[in-house]
Amino acid sequence: MERTYRSRQLAPLAVVICIVMAPLMIFGLGGRPSDTQLLAHLGGHAASPTCNGALPAGTVIGMAATSDDDGYWVANNQGLVVACGDAQSFGGLTSPPNNPIVGIAATPDGGGYYLVASDGGVFTFGDAVYQGSTGAIRLNKPVVGMAVDPSTGGYWLVASDGGIFSFNAPFQGSTGAITLNKPIVGMAADPATGGYWLVASDGGIFSFNAPFKGSMGAVTLNKPIVGMAPDVATGGYWLVAADGGIFSFDAPFFGSTGAILLDKPIYGMEANGTGTGYRFVASDGGIFDFGSSAFFGSAVPSGGVTTLPSTAPTTTAPTTTPTTTPTTTPTSTPTTTPTTTPTTTPPAPTPAITVIASVNGSTYCVYQGSPGCPLNYSFAVSGFPPDTPRGWSTTINGLPVDSGCSCVTTDASGSYAATGLGSGWTSDGGATILVANGAQATVTVTFAAYSGPSVTGSYAFTMPVPQPSIHIDAPVAQSTGCASSAPGCEYDLYFTDGGFPPDTTLPMSVTYGWGGVIESTSSSTVTTDADGGYLAPASLIGPIEGVDPPITITVTIGGVTGTYAGDGQSG
Repeated sequence: MERTYRSRQLAPLAVVICIVMAPLMIFGLGGRPSDTQLLAHLGGHAASPTCNGALPAGTVIGMAATSDDDGYWVANNQGLVVACGDAQSFGGLTSPPNNPIVGIAATPDGGGYYLVASDGGVFTFGDAVYQGSTGAIRLNKPVVGMAVDPSTGGYWLVASDGGIFSFNAPFQGSTGAITLNKPIVGMAADPATGGYWLVASDGGIFSFNAPFKGSMGAVTLNKPIVGMAPDVATGGYWLVAADGGIFSFDAPFFGSTGAILLDKPIYGMEANGTGTGYRFVASDGGIFDFGSSAFFGSAVPSGGVTTLPSTAPTTTAPTTTPTTTPTTTPTSTPTTTPTTTPTTTPPAPTPAITVIASVNGSTYCVYQGSPGCPLNYSFAVSGFPPDTPRGWSTTINGLPVDSGCSCVTTDASGSYAATGLGSGWTSDGGATILVANGAQATVTVTFAAYSGPSVTGSYAFTMPVPQPSIHIDAPVAQSTGCASSAPGCEYDLYFTDGGFPPDTTLPMSVTYGWGGVIESTSSSTVTTDADGGYLAPASLIGPIEGVDPPITITVTIGGVTGTYAGDGQSG
């Protein structure tokens, strides 16, 4: 299950995609470390002048830039993150994940970032919002990177077979059903169209609602492609190879390290939001900057690389594209389009599902000692045949739910969405399914064809623990009828509180009045029950003979206040 780390195109930023292959397992959990913890975990490596730490050489997997391009974050395969320049440190994982981290992506406003593991587990930092993951799903191939949707704030995950997993982001297609010549190694979002590109290690490009500008699929490369970034100014893109060779497609060439012997291979790149520069990072944390993208330090334990000045000045880079790039920068489709690059009809979409769940706020959740809470949920699917009957079923923590509809029909685009589900869930035995406060809840929906494909999606989160609260009910007492000729109404008072420490004596004050004037104030103590709650006697205050409603009643217990203002007819 996933745990989010809390402390959020664009001025469009390129998303760095880096690759580490690993077996699929559920990813690890942990809290966000402080800078001191980060440095201690790194074994005391000295930080670069403008970075808050360093990373063990050979472990770096990618980087992401801030929205103003005056800073960046560098991440490694254990989920440690170093902040450079004006990038704020939001921390990283405090314990090694079950599966290695393979990518980092910044939020649209640069106020946070996501880390993604090879099993599709997603970790959030800063203002990044957790939208879902594939951590609980058995994948055909490992996840190799992610991209953030600048329009919705959601994100896509991509696997090495080109399978796409959409979370609050539109599914535009995938290569999951195609046999590829080489595996997918990264992806980039197109801020102009809302689509995305996938890139394979041979430089083959797959466009989904994004313009195809060309590829390297028909060219023999010195080193494999490891990532890509979009040019927001032209709508083109750059590809980067493991030796730092840059391939520009309808995008300006600012330099590369293709002619330089590097200590460690390049693992990913990012481009700024103006189309005037880019950076890439090596596995030892070395940063190489070109164009208007400035150098703000590296995550190398020694402070730099021996084969290139640490500031990576553009004057030391080759003035032309490295030998693996055609003599002139390709700006259109090669004369022979690689067979792996769809240029006309994209492959059939892969069925996908997104599940969202939340606590439904019922009174089951009032007390610390309550048996638990019921949930609400919704889901949306895409990629199925259009206008076709389908069925779906739901489980919560493995228990079946009876409310699932067994016959629905996809729309003309092959999609279906269901919202407002789950209130009053019952198991096959007829009992309401409750999840204990503070426990993990996993909602799993299977959307299936009567014959053909099916897809399963899950949403996992930690149930909230009730905080201290007070509820007041003040119905009109029945001893006096509140007739128009009566001098006033009599009130009885009831209130309950939840979330307090159990079996604890706390100070209480009760105030009531009407017309904005306090009529009476009293003080006493109350002792909570074993659940941390308290039920006042009906006669705590009342009957009250006063003016016509409304009346205002305020109760404070242990510094927590609840207020009732009304006509005495409801709580």
